[in-house]
Amino acid sequence: MLRKAVDAHQLPNLLPDYAVDAPNGGTSSEVTHSASELLGKLNVKLSAVAFNKKMIAAGLLMEMERPSSKGGVKKFKSLTESGFRFGKNLTTDKNQKETQPHYYDSQFPKLLALIGV
Repeated sequence: MLRKAVDAHQLPNLLPDYAVDAPNGGTSSEVTHSASELLGKLNVKLSAVAFNKKMIAAGLLMEMERPSSKGGVKKFKSLTESGFRFGKNLTTDKNQKETQPHYYDSQFPKLLALIGV
């Protein structure tokens, strides 16, 4: 929520960085992007939906659920413990009870090879 306010009002980002999230024990944070962005950037002809299915089959991603404010159930994706070497779960801006997987740019080609793309 604070991130949205900072962006909307063009304020300096004064929020603390709580953890280093580098893969493989690195010492600095690494840039991450969504699967859609990285698939496009690498010219991989695979949809995000197909990518997610492969990730779930490999045990690197899982589908989770939360109650909807309108009485139903909302589904979202989250990286598993095994998936954390390739990315991290970000809290979505639309709902603080949902995560969105983001993948380390440097690890994405290794991930694609692992899931057979």
